[in-house]
Amino acid sequence: MATRRTQLERLRQQLLQRRDALRKALGEAWDLSNLGHTEVSRDVADAALETGVQEMRYQALDTETRELMLIEWALSKFRRGVYGLCENCGGKIALARLEALPFARYCIGCQREFEQRGEDTSWDFADWERVYEMERSLSDPTVNLADLEGELK
Repeated sequence: MATRRTQLERLRQQLLQRRDALRKALGEAWDLSNLGHTEVSRDVADAALETGVQEMRYQALDTETRELMLIEWALSKFRRGVYGLCENCGGKIALARLEALPFARYCIGCQREFEQRGEDTSWDFADWERVYEMERSLSDPTVNLADLEGELK
């Protein structure tokens, strides 16, 4: 059985891969959305269909952007040595939860409490530009997992 440290490193690698894939996809989608439409729709039905398709694309982009934001937050927790710790109680988040949702912010107990009270644990940051910072994609700092493991004990 792999150690927690090994499993956390595997999760970090998955987060990095997903982050890079999302950045690429969002960059391409942004380029395509800036092309604009050169031809005018011929009838109202075509225009309505085109508007509906465009709205679905924007909703997908919003979902991917939010996921990227959460991944960036999880990676920043790695850099600070607090990945895998609940942001509410400070306890360890179960590996099974992290494997299912690698950017989980809360242990399952705290998440359930928030949901029972009807609290929204999703984020809506005002600083969206931070999501598009690309300099970190060039060189992420090396994480010393021994230090992280020491924090979790």
